Amino acid sequence: MPFARLTPARMLGSLACALALASPDAWPAVDSLPVVPPRAEARNDDTLALPLASSRPAPPPPAAAKAVIVPGDVDRQLGNLGDMLQRLAGLHVLRTGGIGDWLGVSVWGSSEYQVNLYVDGVLQNQATDPSLFLSDRDLSGVERIEVYKGLAPENLPGAPMGGAINIVTRSATEGADGRVALGAGSFGSLRANGSAGWEQGHWRGRVTAAREQADGDFPYYDDDGTEFLPGRFPNGAPRRGEGDLVRKIRSNNAHGYTDFTGDIAWRPAPASEVGLSAEVSHLDKQVPAPFPDVDSTVRVEAFRASDRASGRARARWGAGNAEATADLSGSWLRDVYVDTSKAGGGIGVGYDNDRNAYGDGLASLWGRIDLGGGWSVSALAAYGVAAFFYTDRLADRTFPGLFRWTGEGKLTPSWSRGRHSIQAVLGSVITLQERSGGPRLGYAGKTLPASERDANANLRLGYQYRIREGWWASAQAGNAYRLPTFLEKYGDRGSVLGNPLLKPESGLNGSVGLHGEGRGWSAETQAFASEGRDIITLEQTAQFTLVFRNLDRTRILGAEARFNATPRPWTRSELDLTFQQAVNATQGSSEQGKLLPYRPVSQASVRQVFTRAGWTLAGTGYYQGLAYPGGSNMPGIFDSYSHNTDWQTRCDLDLSWRARHLLLAAGVRNVFDQHAFDFFNIPLPGRSFAATVQAEL
Repeated sequence: MPFARLTPARMLGSLACALALASPDAWPAVDSLPVVPPRAEARNDDTLALPLASSRPAPPPPAAAKAVIVPGDVDRQLGNLGDMLQRLAGLHVLRTGGIGDWLGVSVWGSSEYQVNLYVDGVLQNQATDPSLFLSDRDLSGVERIEVYKGLAPENLPGAPMGGAINIVTRSATEGADGRVALGAGSFGSLRANGSAGWEQGHWRGRVTAAREQADGDFPYYDDDGTEFLPGRFPNGAPRRGEGDLVRKIRSNNAHGYTDFTGDIAWRPAPASEVGLSAEVSHLDKQVPAPFPDVDSTVRVEAFRASDRASGRARARWGAGNAEATADLSGSWLRDVYVDTSKAGGGIGVGYDNDRNAYGDGLASLWGRIDLGGGWSVSALAAYGVAAFFYTDRLADRTFPGLFRWTGEGKLTPSWSRGRHSIQAVLGSVITLQERSGGPRLGYAGKTLPASERDANANLRLGYQYRIREGWWASAQAGNAYRLPTFLEKYGDRGSVLGNPLLKPESGLNGSVGLHGEGRGWSAETQAFASEGRDIITLEQTAQFTLVFRNLDRTRILGAEARFNATPRPWTRSELDLTFQQAVNATQGSSEQGKLLPYRPVSQASVRQVFTRAGWTLAGTGYYQGLAYPGGSNMPGIFDSYSHNTDWQTRCDLDLSWRARHLLLAAGVRNVFDQHAFDFFNIPLPGRSFAATVQAEL
């Protein structure tokens, strides 16, 4: 069995590298089930205490398997969202680089497309790839990250098959506050960000600005194009050993990212609020060559520019045994891609000049009322529209505009008495997809339907038994449904072909778990399983083309565990473990029983933090077990940087010092370089350094 690849020696060796940096406020407290309350911008003590037994929060709702990540100040300035999520049990992060590069998150073995992304509860990817919004998220404005495994909770729209990630932004503190930070690092990277906020009377507001840029020409270790040698082997080219790897420079990887946000709110009562918020951002990103034999000797001329704007109006009301929220939001994203290399050893997809545009709007209303006798009920109603426009500017051709209209309703009755809690989430989604343009206009040889209608219902049940104070057992199960994204149905830029005939995905998932906590420690373990049908996957059809297709079935079985401990005020330890087996379960297929691509059979992270007299030293180690980049479970043509899919390790270190309102920090990523770490054969930077200074009012 693949689990056997995770030997004790490898595990211990990979975990032994754990020591990294954060400020007294800068370790990321990852408490799997308790809800972490909002924190102030800065905290000038240097304790690492977990919540005391007398102040433990209540258990989460029975139908929500929830984890919370609280980034510290050093994580906000030196870290990135991918590293934060990679530490959490049950999650795997796939990346192709830094800002502006693709970043997807798998939850409990799901595909990246099966995970919904929310910001302050607002759905960001109604009909698009969630990675469009993940990789360029500025952590300096993030208060906490809520992860829901298996399904979204009852107060968020959508019923994703894998789970949901809700990014909660920082709010103003009492009085006035301000912060500014400057940093620099390897590969010509520069970072600057700041915020100002106030709260007076019934009013509060916050504005933030961030800028990040880098030359991006980083070193990596490559197998020197083994897969492209003449006379490839039928079962894939043989891999090279670590000693045979060649150090190269990944060129044409520069980026520049600018982001502005603003928020204002009026609170007439403690449980009521009316607010407005807006965000605008711009990204310039050069696109590096994807092949191992293209290094700094080849000039690549490809880039993309992305502009995004979003706005939101919200209202919240609470009184006695009832509460309600209303949201109206919208966003617009324009993505321009230019390739002038003409396939001359560069990008390889030819001379290209495309523009993609995405727009969406969403209105939702949620309310909850306590009926007495342990009963409560909540309801959600939402209506949204998403649009996609694709233009081939070289051919002077605009493809049909695509529109998706979605109506959704959720009803959630709950009952809790004594040690028992039960919750049911009943949801229904109706969608209408239309396109503009002539009825006979085709795409990739297929005629586009003028309109499509889909409807689905989902049910999730949860039960929780409180064994005693701080201890509970839980079980959740339910079904889910996912419509193909615009990218999956209609492709992008020519090298990735769409498939307008894709069927929606569907499936079942569930988990059972046990949570315990005491003074200075918390621990939990969960077992999870899922069965998917008509799962959408990206398959290679030619040397430079890929297409989305429906598989028949997938099956995922796994278990996770995590442990946090603060035995002394000056130290904190965190350990996360995940074991899973995600396979193709298509009956009678030649792929039956094979591991799904990009789903490691084992994964671990360990973090150790020490703090004293304003100094904090912290380290994080990552381990990843067997995983394959292709459905064949063998090296293939897109396995370009393959030198180790059996296991990879990585270690990060950080050191910081805080004196009242001043924070100094420096960090090293991938301390031992990249010889044994490539996380699915995508060239990530080797060893890198960064430093930052932050001043607060």
